[in-house]
Amino acid sequence: MKYLHIIKKYSFFSIAPLITALIQLFSVFIIGHTLSGPELGLAGIFNTLIFILVFISDGGSSNYFIYRKIVSFPEVRIITVLNVSVSFLSILLYFVLSPNFIESSIVTLISFFVMALSISFPLYHYSRLLVEKKFNTIAMVEVFSKFVFIASLSALIYRFQIQGVAVVYAWTASYVIRCLIFIVVCRGFSLYQENSIKYGIKNIIRRWWAYIHNQIFSQFLNYITLTADIFIVSHFGGLERVGVYSLCKDATLKISAVISPVIGKLLISHVVTSDIKVIHLNAKRIFLSILFVAMTIFLAWSVVGPYLLQELRPDIHSDFEIFIYAWAICGVLRMLINPVATIFQGLGETRKELYINLVSSLSFIMIFSLLYVSGVITGVINIILITLIGMYVISLIYSGWLLQKRFQKI
Repeated sequence: MKYLHIIKKYSFFSIAPLITALIQLFSVFIIGHTLSGPELGLAGIFNTLIFILVFISDGGSSNYFIYRKIVSFPEVRIITVLNVSVSFLSILLYFVLSPNFIESSIVTLISFFVMALSISFPLYHYSRLLVEKKFNTIAMVEVFSKFVFIASLSALIYRFQIQGVAVVYAWTASYVIRCLIFIVVCRGFSLYQENSIKYGIKNIIRRWWAYIHNQIFSQFLNYITLTADIFIVSHFGGLERVGVYSLCKDATLKISAVISPVIGKLLISHVVTSDIKVIHLNAKRIFLSILFVAMTIFLAWSVVGPYLLQELRPDIHSDFEIFIYAWAICGVLRMLINPVATIFQGLGETRKELYINLVSSLSFIMIFSLLYVSGVITGVINIILITLIGMYVISLIYSGWLLQKRFQKI
């Protein structure tokens, strides 16, 4: 009966990442097959900006909500307003600094605003569903929103002949639908903490900041490091070259971005409700399972990817296959590092996550500088790829050492 209960509880949740990954890869096919060189590069940069916006619009608040399990309505609204405000300011800052990049499109600007709001607003609803262990419900919402994305992207490109900016409009539609569904679904159970204690705004912000400040600095370092390569490649290689590079990178990040958060949020929801000894006993099993999933998926992508890339761009140089192989290695390493950070988040020890990302950033800077100055390896993209692999290897070793050190204190 126990196994039947597990299958019932996680059935759709288990296959949802695969479905979502396939949808994401299909979007890569549409973008790579349809868009011209400059527009392909534009779409790659927009995808990178959206990747950053998702982090900014969350800012660690979803993990804070999971850590707290249930909070009051005023606290949720104050934190949501803070997230949205920071997101809006970040968007405005980027558009002010790069006005010619998007030709001052007011529609694009509004789309980014709507997307930020749609990401921030349902964070608490998403977290409550995780705490309540409504995993299949979450999976269905996420998969449906990705279908909305791919349908919108196809219509915008093929029907309305919109080019690189189509990814912005499609993601906006996807996140709006996702937000609305989460709100409707969460009406079925108690959302907010009911008590007579009233916390002032300063106390709410202070408690929230105490948990997430390390995580914000940590993720800031992480995302700066993770997006630096796109801007380096675009500077030295132009939009055509960054477009093909971003195709390979986006495919890897899209696969890991739909699988790692699912595993991570599932793991953190168990960490906050379990004893550290239980996590220690199951750590080896958790990492072996993640390694198996990561190796299977990215090995398959390494085999299929080069043929897919050749179909997308028949005139492409064979050297671009290296992008896929290198990013597949990075994908496996990323998926092994993420659970360690998740465990520290669940334990409330977010400073350890900051240390991991600090080591990653320093490793990236040092390895890239040494390779670039020494001239041992030719080609900026080759230097970037080796730098990223080296960075992830160092981060994995360091994060594993930190976790082992934490378990020794039990």
